[in-house]
Amino acid sequence: MRKPLDERGNELDSNFSIKVRPDAFDVFMESQGGSTGGQPPRNTDYAKALAQHLARLAEHNLTLLEVQVASAPAEKMPEEDRIIEPSGYRFPLALSGVHDFNDLRLALGREVAAFNNMRGPGGNPTKRICLRVQWPGASSTSEKELTNILVGQPPVEAPTADPNELQKRIDRALARRRSSSSGRNAPPAGQVNVPKVPGTPRFIRDPEVIAWALEEADGRCALCRNPAPFKRADGEPFLEVHHVRPLGGWA
Repeated sequence: MRKPLDERGNELDSNFSIKVRPDAFDVFMESQGGSTGGQPPRNTDYAKALAQHLARLAEHNLTLLEVQVASAPAEKMPEEDRIIEPSGYRFPLALSGVHDFNDLRLALGREVAAFNNMRGPGGNPTKRICLRVQWPGASSTSEKELTNILVGQPPVEAPTADPNELQKRIDRALARRRSSSSGRNAPPAGQVNVPKVPGTPRFIRDPEVIAWALEEADGRCALCRNPAPFKRADGEPFLEVHHVRPLGGWA
């Protein structure tokens, strides 16, 4: 199971998985659920994640062959009986031609609710579903590669020599790291050579490297291991990030 990242690199609470077929692959989105038996709600970003999955598949010019309800009761039925067909859309559906993925998401939700209502009142539009996606090269593509398309890549903060802008980018990079439930990431690649702004003493610093170093430090000096001497106005521990090789060595 994986969770996708939104356009800002924040993890969405919506589990999904991939199953590869000879000329296609299936995307299984797990159902949304409320708090029960002391357990927290699950997959609370189901709706947003569904629209985002559709949009990311469209970026790769993929075709949605069909959508199935994949709840436990539905999977006891023949496949042809659990297919849903949202009003206003004809399948196979070339996703690159869809202009409003939220509208498609809503149309799918209405059909899922109608499917469930056939079994009694209280139809839920956020049941487990399967998106069957056409891709002739699916059999030669790993589940990991296909999954990464839907997870998305977090945005990368560009290096800058402006100290105020650098701090803003560091803060954004830190926020993204802390919003992920997958734990700390590997260190960023950084810069082979730290460039300098011509005619000035300012270096072009990489905010991703600084954010990673601060997260690793966890509020303590990496040298003496004492807590930061004070906090910034926003409550962050104040620590200076230095280079193992002094920046002046790059000049």
